[in-house]
Amino acid sequence: ISQCIALDLTGGIRAGWQRSEVRLVQSGEIGARPNHVFFTWNKWGSRDAQLNRNRINSIVVSGFPYSTNIELTPELARVKETLMQAKVKLTIAVLDNYFWWGGLYSKNMVSQFYEQFLRYVTSDPEVAVITKSKKPSILESLPNLKSLLRDAEDTGRWINLADVTTRLPSDASKISDISVGLGISSAVSEAVSQGNRGIHLDLNRMYFHPLYKWGRNQVIFDNLPRLLERLEIFKLEKHFKKKILVQMLKYYLKMN
Repeated sequence: ISQCIALDLTGGIRAGWQRSEVRLVQSGEIGARPNHVFFTWNKWGSRDAQLNRNRINSIVVSGFPYSTNIELTPELARVKETLMQAKVKLTIAVLDNYFWWGGLYSKNMVSQFYEQFLRYVTSDPEVAVITKSKKPSILESLPNLKSLLRDAEDTGRWINLADVTTRLPSDASKISDISVGLGISSAVSEAVSQGNRGIHLDLNRMYFHPLYKWGRNQVIFDNLPRLLERLEIFKLEKHFKKKILVQMLKYYLKMN
């Protein structure tokens, strides 16, 4: 704020941009974005700024700002090949959120989120998970999952990407069939912006968010067991469509 006042006095401008997906919580971040010009991903970004009484002279809807490379690094290519060799039918990018005493996400929420996916992998040999955590300390802060995590990693189908602070979530999403993010997830928005599938798991149940009108139980879920049921249906449908396409291809090749 003080910087904007100084720029007003000197005739300058301050430009800012939306860094993460908006939650549209009124009074959540009052005056947090004092900019003369503010660039947003979509119209929701401007609404969030207005709800929290930010003094912004001009709002520009410019789209998602972070570009990623769709090509695979040798590391990601090896992961993809490993899962293909394991005959995995559904690969899920699991994108968490950090927890702290004053945050939206509790330790219990994050623990339940991971636990359900760990059990999914250990119980179904056709499922794989690739995680890209926000911080390396998150899983380390959940010692109750240590044994289950070891069992999941031993399957070869639970892969925690390393160097999480220096890479984008799209490293996980671009070699997965679908991404699941905890909360109104910026990582999921990134996945979708790159042409990949993604869904939000809103355990805070922010029913006022426009995503609920747009696609409840399609792009946003408030219940983890229901989300896992839909993922299982998606896996079966994906495999069935692939099988039909292979049969059609064989038929046309035979005809020719």
